[in-house]
Amino acid sequence: MSIYKDIYDRIRPLIEKENFKIPNNQPCNTYFLEFLEQILNEYQGFYETNLAKYIDSEVPFNDEEGKRNENVTLNKIKYISETIIKTVQLYYDGKIQKASEYFTKRLNDELVNDLIFSTTIKENENFYRARKDDCQLYHPSDLFHIKFELREIVSTARYSIPGLPALYLGNNTYTCWQEFEKSKFRDLWFAKMTNQREMEVTSILRIEDFLKELQSINSVLQLTFLLRYLVTFPLILATTIKVKNGRATFKPEYIIPQMLIEYITSKSTIDGIKFPSTKVNYSSLHNMQAYNYVFPVKKIEKSGYCEQLVEDFLVTKPTCLDMEDIIHNPPIIGTTHGYGTTIDKREIEIIKEVKVPYNKTSFGKLENRLKNRETYRVE
Repeated sequence: MSIYKDIYDRIRPLIEKENFKIPNNQPCNTYFLEFLEQILNEYQGFYETNLAKYIDSEVPFNDEEGKRNENVTLNKIKYISETIIKTVQLYYDGKIQKASEYFTKRLNDELVNDLIFSTTIKENENFYRARKDDCQLYHPSDLFHIKFELREIVSTARYSIPGLPALYLGNNTYTCWQEFEKSKFRDLWFAKMTNQREMEVTSILRIEDFLKELQSINSVLQLTFLLRYLVTFPLILATTIKVKNGRATFKPEYIIPQMLIEYITSKSTIDGIKFPSTKVNYSSLHNMQAYNYVFPVKKIEKSGYCEQLVEDFLVTKPTCLDMEDIIHNPPIIGTTHGYGTTIDKREIEIIKEVKVPYNKTSFGKLENRLKNRETYRVE
């Protein structure tokens, strides 16, 4: 057994979700910067107390001359945490450009972009996007990103600044519904989007989902990927804090996410970010995930849509639950028998302790209808 496999086997049982909880909900009476510093310090303390003795004391980190470097992982965690706090302080001081420059330089100096976990999205994956009912039939383009000529109505979002359109998608209709603050489901229209090429996204993963992905990685590399997650976890903490005041014009919870997407998408190989919803009760989900995706516009135009995103995604005609009930209203519920079908193990608790198969809910129903619908290029 290699030293790396031995170290991995010893620290893996110590990686419990309680110590990697995201998203975090800040108490009403807290000052954001102090709360951010608190959760970063708590994570650093957990690492020093429980993991440093197995990693920093035993993993052989050597410099170019072969000399052993001490506390490499711990120092990187401290470095990223300090970068986050200083960036927010500069932003609070009104030095927004300086904050952005500082954040970018600090991450570049430590090659943090190479440490952040990324995922390849295979061609023709399904994504979903929702829009509130406006008493009209929507076209595929109506559920794409806001047109450039309407950019004045683009408000701030976790990973985009006011006035700059971006395409936000969910991995299922349930996640989209949650992002609309659980609006009446029948008041939402949905469209399915499929990517037309492989895409590379930075993945901000919950620890449970990261560990599942880690199982598919060659055991020789598992420790390397785990250390990358541990080092960049301060960024994950800082980008997944729940918004305290949803009606506020300025949301400090968005400072680091907006800085991060600017930093990441400056690299031509990255198309967007995959990130967990801060509005989902994850304890109600079983064998299923709830992630959002953001794909920033690549080229600014005077009007219309981002040409690259139009090439990247095809869109179905939007639909809603009422429309589907009108179209599909069989007098007798039939039973379909088949062979070789994939068993869907996803379950959800809309009502606490009432667990139901996801594909039997309105979310699953709508996704099944959209699954075989024709997709169109946005014009």
